[in-house]
Amino acid sequence: MFLKPALDLLVENRAEPAVAKRLVVGTVPHDFSPDTHLALGPWCFFKAEDRYPEWDTLAFVDPFATRAARDAGGRASNALTKILIGELHVREASRC
Repeated sequence: MFLKPALDLLVENRAEPAVAKRLVVGTVPHDFSPDTHLALGPWCFFKAEDRYPEWDTLAFVDPFATRAARDAGGRASNALTKILIGELHVREASRC
């Protein structure tokens, strides 16, 4: 049987009350708790290991299932970055 993790997660979460968590992309805050925060990856604990000493027991999820998906995500983020930089340049130039 082929599992679809996203769908399985939705089914699993329906049995429990919804709990909003703050997504941490950079360094974890001083009050980090896995009950209230979701650290995107182990880099979130770089030079902040003392904020949650058990950080290395947390399960981090790779958002890309394959190398091709990771490459496609990289291309998409690069394209979006170019668009946003262009828009920022136009907006900032109009201020002068």
